[in-house]
Amino acid sequence: MESARLFHCVRCHTQVLICRRCDRGQTHCSSTCSKESRRESLRQAGRRYQQTRQGQMKRADRMRGYRAREKQKVTHHGSPPGEVGALLPVDTLPPKMISVVVTRTDYRCHFCRQPCSDWLRRNFIKRRGSGVALSNTRRSYREHQPP
Repeated sequence: MESARLFHCVRCHTQVLICRRCDRGQTHCSSTCSKESRRESLRQAGRRYQQTRQGQMKRADRMRGYRAREKQKVTHHGSPPGEVGALLPVDTLPPKMISVVVTRTDYRCHFCRQPCSDWLRRNFIKRRGSGVALSNTRRSYREHQPP
């Protein structure tokens, strides 16, 4: 059985179990959470940029162009009024009760669904280097200087 890492998604705080094969340093539970987190990060960066002088000037130029384009548009009829007093149907059936008996906890990877070991890590696996010492790969200071 594969060893696994247990973590909480940084966006939705869902508890996630990931096997060693799938673990690439993920901090999100899914691509949806990752994309939403990225979108929020870009929004915050845009807000910070709009606070700078350059951002304010570019926004003013953009708005001037937008207002000039809007002057050329012709207005159209509005939307028809919606129904007043429309109600959604009420669900009259009681919720179904499901009884689940768990005899043994079966840990599975959140991504590939393969079974994992009962021993869970909370940190990343530290990868070892290639085994080549740095002193053998780098040239000394004196080798870089011309004679």
